[in-house]
Amino acid sequence: MLTYGLRSLTLRHAAATLTEVFGIKFELHDSSFYGGDYFRADVPAGTIYIQSNHDILDDEPFEASWPLDQFLISFAGLDDKEWEPYRSLLAGLEASDEVRFIKQKIG
Repeated sequence: MLTYGLRSLTLRHAAATLTEVFGIKFELHDSSFYGGDYFRADVPAGTIYIQSNHDILDDEPFEASWPLDQFLISFAGLDDKEWEPYRSLLAGLEASDEVRFIKQKIG
């Protein structure tokens, strides 16, 4: 799984930004596991999640190295190499510091 931080005003704005960048539609869901409302899109490589960085169950950030009031993008699939086209599309946002790679979790 690959995780990025995304700076945005709201969760909906984050989803709209990534809809434009990736050209895919994200659907709104709700789960305390993902911090309440979150967006997801299923694509051939796996699932892309957009969520708050606030873990409402533990009242702490999911990713301590990213601001609590900002958002996370997670790419979950069987092979992280399959995400390269999406990672390339994020390059412009990374250059503007709107997006930052946080980590890769194996297994």
